[in-house]
Amino acid sequence: MLDDAFQHRRIARDLDWVLIDARNPFGFGYLLPRGLLREPRSSLRRADAVLLTRADQVSAAERERLRAEVARHVRPGVPIVATTHRPLAWVSALGASLPIERSFSAVEPGIPSRVAAFCGIGNPEAFRGTLESIGIRPCAWRTYPDHHRFTREDLAELAEWVAASGAEGAVCTIKDLVKLSTPRIGRVPLWGLEIGLAPIDDPQPLDEQLARIAERALAEEELSGEFADAGWAIERSDETPQEPNEQGGATTRS
Repeated sequence: MLDDAFQHRRIARDLDWVLIDARNPFGFGYLLPRGLLREPRSSLRRADAVLLTRADQVSAAERERLRAEVARHVRPGVPIVATTHRPLAWVSALGASLPIERSFSAVEPGIPSRVAAFCGIGNPEAFRGTLESIGIRPCAWRTYPDHHRFTREDLAELAEWVAASGAEGAVCTIKDLVKLSTPRIGRVPLWGLEIGLAPIDDPQPLDEQLARIAERALAEEELSGEFADAGWAIERSDETPQEPNEQGGATTRS
């Protein structure tokens, strides 16, 4: 799976799924740099499916208007599926995982109620909104530019910032956690929030597309195995037969 590859025409592909944020679907209506679009809406003609993300954050009427607009640009029969982002678990850089419901456990170790939150993603307010949706209101909040590469200096500054806030823990996105590769910020634990995409509409059209790819991949794997077996048989048949001589060695039969 390759992210942000729709506009890279030379990349081989099996499927093109286009994700459209329902809250700001067409990047203010303009291409970069005036807007956020990388291609005009007419390029949706190449899409095999369109997923409307964060569709739960707009009204049903807005969702249907967006669906109708997308349908004007895609090929007939292309599925348009509304989805929502759903928090799944807390993950640490050491591989530990905690379910969301243990966020404020007083009996078992979990995510403390007083946390500092930070992120370096394209839509930081979306992350903050997700935190609030599960009852976390950060006592301190900090953002970095999208694709930010954290340095040692950043880690030192974060440690000071967290300590000054009085937070008992720190949380960030999984994307940031991977870049940081540390289980702690200063003296407090660091957890990343794992978020998954959940369908609002029937996901069967998407499942069917993936099933066809899986079937094709399996068929290709079986075919390559048959070719490998055939190559081995040919190699064996090309060997020149030999028979033992009187000295116990071998002689080539011509």
